[in-house]
Amino acid sequence: MSTTRRKRGLGSARLPRPRTVARDRGATVIETAIVFPVVVIAVLAAIQAGFYFLARATAINAAQAGVNAERAYGAPAGAGRSRAIEFLAQSPGWLRDTEVTVTRDANFASVTVTGTFKSVLPWTRWTISHTAHGPLEQFQ
Repeated sequence: MSTTRRKRGLGSARLPRPRTVARDRGATVIETAIVFPVVVIAVLAAIQAGFYFLARATAINAAQAGVNAERAYGAPAGAGRSRAIEFLAQSPGWLRDTEVTVTRDANFASVTVTGTFKSVLPWTRWTISHTAHGPLEQFQ
């Protein structure tokens, strides 16, 4: 009688299964219950940071566009305000409830753009403000 032996390949080797201890049952559920809120808060914080940086970039660019228009040679007073409002109207709406303030004296102009931006939490309101300054262009 001949006996044939089966050769074991690498894929057929069995690893010993770890023994589960009775007191470890349910540990995964508890770990998930602890970690899940932290992960959700981290994701919401990342989204809120994105909203902040998009609104900040919009405010910076609107103020810069306004001050460039206001300080141009021969520009009438108020040109910066209308340019900043035009910029905000063309922006995708990251900055809401905006207010544009222009200050101009004999040598300098400044434009301040203030507004609110979207929030992940519905009962919070975030405000952002940015001011751009520049000297008036003068023929000397």
